[in-house]
Formats: sequence, structure tokens, C-alpha cells
Amino acid sequence: MTFNPLRVEVHAGARVTVELTNVDGEDHDFAITSLGKKLLLKPGAAGKVQFAAKKAGEYEIVCTLAGYKDAGMVGVLVVK
Repeated sequence: MTFNPLRVEVHAGARVTVELTNVDGEDHDFAITSLGKKLLLKPGAAGKVQFAAKKAGEYEIVCTLAGYKDAGMVGVLVVK
């Protein structure tokens, strides 16, 4: 269970849309908690998260459901 890609790079000031599909048989979410963004996806569901990448830095992307972060469902958003 991983995010693909694990690393996403965008430019500061960009309007970002992340489109996701849960291809697993379990619920998952996509969260960038430091930006206040979270999307829950049921098995087979698709969705998108939109936000403005205002400030340069690295932001953790994680599945916040129990056990998935420890199982490797983490990534990074890099705002340049």
C-alpha cells in the first residue's frame, strides 16, 4: 500500500489538483494535514483534492487511517 507517486513537486503559488483512485479493497484517505486537506476514498472510488500551494516547503502526505502510515502509506509534497 503506497501512494504513487511518492513525491509530488509544485511551484509556490500554483493551484494544485490531485486526482486519486483507491485501487485497494479497503478504505483509505489522502491527507496533507498541515494544509488542512483530507479526502476519504472507499474501495474503487475516485476523487480529487484542490488547494493553492502558497508557501515553499515539504509537506507530509499520509493515509491517516489506523496502521497505514506505519505500513508505508506516506509521501511528500514539495512546494518550490
